[in-house]
Amino acid sequence: SFYTLLFGFNRCTYSGVFTLPFDGGLLAPIATGCTVLTDNLTSASGLALSGSATQAFPIASSPSFQGLNFFSQGISIDLASFAISASNGFAISIGQ
Repeated sequence: SFYTLLFGFNRCTYSGVFTLPFDGGLLAPIATGCTVLTDNLTSASGLALSGSATQAFPIASSPSFQGLNFFSQGISIDLASFAISASNGFAISIGQ
């Protein structure tokens, strides 16, 4: 399956346009029925041939990140059936 992880600093709007949460069908028809829960400042993607996948996402050691709330969500597409699924959103607070 193909997967992508969305990372952003905002859990209220997506790119400052759509109020979160919203149905993924607003972004792409294949995502209809999946709820988007986080902003998409950046994303990391990959391909998992079977089983689970891990994605490293290093965060620079910088005082400017201290106390920053960071929101994320995972999305995957089964390449055999083209079914899409989304994880629950999660938040990380850095360097508290």
